[in-house]
Amino acid sequence: MTDPAAKSEIDSRTIALDELLRQWARWGREHQSDQVSILWRIEHQGPVGASIRGYPDGDMPKDVSRVERAVMALRTEERMVVMARFLTMGKERDKARDCEISYSTWRLRMDKAYAELIGRLGL
Repeated sequence: MTDPAAKSEIDSRTIALDELLRQWARWGREHQSDQVSILWRIEHQGPVGASIRGYPDGDMPKDVSRVERAVMALRTEERMVVMARFLTMGKERDKARDCEISYSTWRLRMDKAYAELIGRLGL
């Protein structure tokens, strides 16, 4: 059986990560017209094309930049579900279908991504 204190710690880390990811997504939406995130550039231009212009973090808050770098370091499969969850609107089941994966695979990848991000961000 799971220790209640350990479960509480996991929940608090998940809540903290959710908030950081929401701030990251909010900043990206608010600044997409004047500054494009590195993730968007990699997604649309590939790693080489994205690297040519340099990293656009001049106005990016430190926490947002830290989260962006952590998300960018995820495996493609996990990064895809994190980006879909936080950067697009709709229900998770619909997002899973848009990513061409089952909902159970979506949940597994999200769990892996969260575990990795919690570690990378030191939560």
